[in-house]
Amino acid sequence: MVKNSEEFYKVYGSLFERLKNDPAIGPEVLASDMVVSFSVPELGARLTTDMTKKTWRGAVPKAGDGKVICGDTDVAPDVEITLNADMMHQLWMGTINLIAALQQRQLTIKGPIPQITKLLPMLAPAYQIYPDLLKELGY
Repeated sequence: MVKNSEEFYKVYGSLFERLKNDPAIGPEVLASDMVVSFSVPELGARLTTDMTKKTWRGAVPKAGDGKVICGDTDVAPDVEITLNADMMHQLWMGTINLIAALQQRQLTIKGPIPQITKLLPMLAPAYQIYPDLLKELGY
């Protein structure tokens, strides 16, 4: 799908900005209070979402809080997901079985199991937003 780090940051940076800014989705995702990093070694790309309380503007998360960081950062992830560009695309299209992909080592996830399981329900809204975003961006 994406061919280089510039396209990766354009597509997935836009996706995560859209998710965190959505009034229905953003506060729920931000309430996870964690840092998640997606690494795609073949592209030399890394995207980090900082949803920790220090990025909130108040005592509770609101749409627009959080940070999306494209590229290297000193922010340490709570959860790190490593996969190739095709798997990243399939993940957000909702076309892969995450458990099977993990078992087949098509992607790796590092981090505490309770935090990882908090992420899974948060993926669902992105499955609807991602295809529309691709069309908007000309893919």
